[in-house]
Amino acid sequence: LRYDEVVTSFIHDAAGGDVTAVAVRSCAGTAPVLVAGGSSGRLTVWDLERRQLQALLKDAHDGPLSNLFFFPSEPVLLSAAQDNSLKEWIFEEAGIVPRLLRFRSGHSSPPTCVSHYGSSGRHILSAGQDRAFRVFSTIQDQQSKELSQGHVQRRAKKLKVKEEDLKLPRVMAMASCETRERDWCNVVTDVVTCHSGHPSAYIWQLSKACLGKHILTPPPPPPSAYLTAGVQPAVSAVAMSPCGNSVLLGTDCGTVDIFNIQSGRHRGRFERFKDGPNGRRVGRIAPPLASTRGLMKALEAAEGTTARGGLAAHAGAVVGVACDSCNRTLVTCGYDGFIRIWDYKRKQLRGEIDVGSPMTHMHMHQGSKLLAVALDTLEVQVFDIEAAARVRRFRGHTDRLTALHWSNDARWLFSASLDSTTRVWDVPSARCLEVMNLGPPVTALSLSPSGDLLVTAHTHRRGLYLWANRPLYLGRHLTPQPVPEGEDLKVVDIRMPTVSDAVSKSVGGDPDAGGEVEDEEENLVKEAEVADLLALENSECEQYPFRLIALSMITLSLLPRSQWKSLTHLDIIKERNKPKAPPKKPEAAPFFLPSMPGVGANPVFVTDTGEVEGELTEAGGKAGSHLIRRHEEDFSQGDASSSVMKMLKAGATANDYSPLMEHLRGLGPSALDTELQSVAFSSPDPESISQVHLDELNEWISFMEVEAASGRNFEFIHSFLHRFLQIHGEVVGSHPDLKPKIAVLKNKLSNVWNKIDSLFQDVRCMYGFFAGQGSN
Repeated sequence: LRYDEVVTSFIHDAAGGDVTAVAVRSCAGTAPVLVAGGSSGRLTVWDLERRQLQALLKDAHDGPLSNLFFFPSEPVLLSAAQDNSLKEWIFEEAGIVPRLLRFRSGHSSPPTCVSHYGSSGRHILSAGQDRAFRVFSTIQDQQSKELSQGHVQRRAKKLKVKEEDLKLPRVMAMASCETRERDWCNVVTDVVTCHSGHPSAYIWQLSKACLGKHILTPPPPPPSAYLTAGVQPAVSAVAMSPCGNSVLLGTDCGTVDIFNIQSGRHRGRFERFKDGPNGRRVGRIAPPLASTRGLMKALEAAEGTTARGGLAAHAGAVVGVACDSCNRTLVTCGYDGFIRIWDYKRKQLRGEIDVGSPMTHMHMHQGSKLLAVALDTLEVQVFDIEAAARVRRFRGHTDRLTALHWSNDARWLFSASLDSTTRVWDVPSARCLEVMNLGPPVTALSLSPSGDLLVTAHTHRRGLYLWANRPLYLGRHLTPQPVPEGEDLKVVDIRMPTVSDAVSKSVGGDPDAGGEVEDEEENLVKEAEVADLLALENSECEQYPFRLIALSMITLSLLPRSQWKSLTHLDIIKERNKPKAPPKKPEAAPFFLPSMPGVGANPVFVTDTGEVEGELTEAGGKAGSHLIRRHEEDFSQGDASSSVMKMLKAGATANDYSPLMEHLRGLGPSALDTELQSVAFSSPDPESISQVHLDELNEWISFMEVEAASGRNFEFIHSFLHRFLQIHGEVVGSHPDLKPKIAVLKNKLSNVWNKIDSLFQDVRCMYGFFAGQGSN
């Protein structure tokens, strides 16, 4: 570089493509090497001293290399490529091919299907256009991995083809159940998937991160006019029974079959008959549209019959299959515009609902038997399967719907569309809660069982995005806002996270303009966050973490249980922690002790804080503890020097005890006990208590009276009152001026508890009634 001369040059093979990244390692004591990455995913290692090729990694990545970096003073190379992966390579010895140390990877193409696995919501299943099936952990990224589809890499090398060409087609739908996760030794099946244009469904074992033992292939369908002879129809919908024993498969020719998971055998097919009691039609919800009437008639006319004279479950492709929580009812939706309800055990049709329009997506809440379907008419409809009736109808999307998902309590329904909006519907009120613009159109979404995280997949995005449920964390209860007829809610734009402005530069835009836009957007986001924080500080959430949902309910303090529970058993804890043996005298005392010069016979020592121990007081020369003297002087003058007492008096004056409550919440059990012990310190006798101490006790009782009536910090206030009565119960119970205050406090506590107990009893009776244990 100093003389602007070429020292050496290296020529790469044309098969490796263009050089897209370069890194040099030149540490002391090691041979310098140059690593070059190509557009074909190769890594080429050159020895700079010998000026020759040292190693060649042909399949280091599945896409062009974008960056290479050597860690300082370490023989580790970090490589990043456009296949959405990071890999670390270690150079153990000079002249040896580097070895893969560890790697992190994601989807190389946008994911199209996502779902939470299990009741904890810690794992997310995802599948994308790259034909990969992955499981991601929301707790620890080390647990994220791709499920194996066999020896794909070995076969790809042998056949000299890409790995994606040997993988299964992309996943169209998936179903999971953890009930039988570890019950069987020969097969552990957690997930079932169906693939685009594939005639079989595959089972997966998450514990082994690989394909399962069986491949589920439905038997040939009955002959029909629109099905080519000898062509096996593709599986279009999958579901698992809640018991974890069976898998239900729907095909694009309308058949619905059931398989046993343990053996992988076919256990029957759901068929309907034109004549007979099981072919009754429940009712037509809406007449078919003019644009779809011809399609439905054509599908019904082309249907074929089986050997028993039965018809397939649907005349067109099966859009979705779902089973209730008791394995009694099976619900299927088809592109023919019918929702059919089946008897699960008998495999007989119990009824059908003619929606009047082809359906594209469906999602069923197993506990409430509420079925949500997305129609070609860009609307979402909710059906009660038990009553076989439509109960809700939601309109608002302006483009094709891509995903539906219920919340765990069946109160919220999420819908996504290609109009770049995600809507949250409040089912009880039949209104839209919020319209969110999450950036690119959402192609798939899933809400965790606890309702705290929403995961979304977007077009032209290779990552999964997690969104926090702010109302859940802030303790706010969303209420639907009335909207005038003909108008829509305001769209809330939520900015997606970005990596850096280097992404905008690599896309092809102006780097300078991209940086300015990025900074501008970042400033706007920061200003919005500051405004949100200021709004929270002015709200009730600043004083209390969670506000009351209703006046008849209570709010807990959310403090650690040891903090408020130890307060009620503090005497037992002190007795248990009392030392068994007296303290031992130190074997060797210091030779010199710091002392103050004086004329007295007794030496005066200086403490660590610089104060003089045993110094005479100005009042009468009486020696003793300066803390006790200060406490006695303050109380003799009628002034409470404690900061807690000052906040207590200020709260009584302003009728606002929130600063005092926040201070008490931050104290430990011993500190709280010390504050309570300091009340009426010099006059423990009820008959000789002074007016100052009487006023203090009155103020503490008033404080607990106000806080108990508010319903906030329920368990903490009761523990605090318990300790207060343990210390001052004799004085409070015998003094005539304090008895009325205690009676009022008792009545307020009783009123609060009676309301809560009434709610408990109502819930208990309702639960006993629905569980079959009620007497009436």
